[in-house]
Amino acid sequence: GIFRSHTVRTLHSHSLAPTSSSETMMSRTQNMAQYGFIVALAKSLPDAGRDHIPGQLALIAHRQEIGMSKTIIESPSDLYDLIGTTLGPSPSMEITQERINQFADATGDHQWIHIDAERAAKGPFGTTIAHGYLTMSLAAKFMPEIIEVRGIAMGVNYGTEKTRFPSPVTVGSKLSATGTVVSVEEASGGIKMVLRIVMQAEGAEKPACIVDAISVYFPA
Repeated sequence: GIFRSHTVRTLHSHSLAPTSSSETMMSRTQNMAQYGFIVALAKSLPDAGRDHIPGQLALIAHRQEIGMSKTIIESPSDLYDLIGTTLGPSPSMEITQERINQFADATGDHQWIHIDAERAAKGPFGTTIAHGYLTMSLAAKFMPEIIEVRGIAMGVNYGTEKTRFPSPVTVGSKLSATGTVVSVEEASGGIKMVLRIVMQAEGAEKPACIVDAISVYFPA
């Protein structure tokens, strides 16, 4: 998933993509298949052999080997190529009691299920849980870990659409996130993207939070 859109352009420049003037969904799928083949080839070669591979592809292979899964695109207009694509996952993050307490202080929500470990141990969750809005707010942390849009003057948080909390986040949980590009369109001189961010605790059957985050990127 790294440099996915940029890689499509690279494939075009090396005559690996279809030559039709109007790019269809099928051609994009073919691009992705070719991309995967080239990355696999790059990873199978010794370091010396990679000198003969386009630099961007060699970097992709290296990043995949070390477990990085951040998608980087060079222009907000390239977001159109990512519609329907799931990005990530992000690195995991532990939800500590200290963080929960800090959020309680910041918002004034000191309900016992969040901050009273002794009472919470006898409660419905068996321990303290993170505030739903604390979990939701972590979208701001995970999003730049799974996608980076370059070539912009600024990016603006435009809000959110539907948000759900299918399962609680107990203290000590390790959360990570994926993001699916739901839609991309022009808006107010920029490019608006809706990214469905799914946050899930390690070992959990259901996601902790699903939020459709809206961002607007203004080209540089």
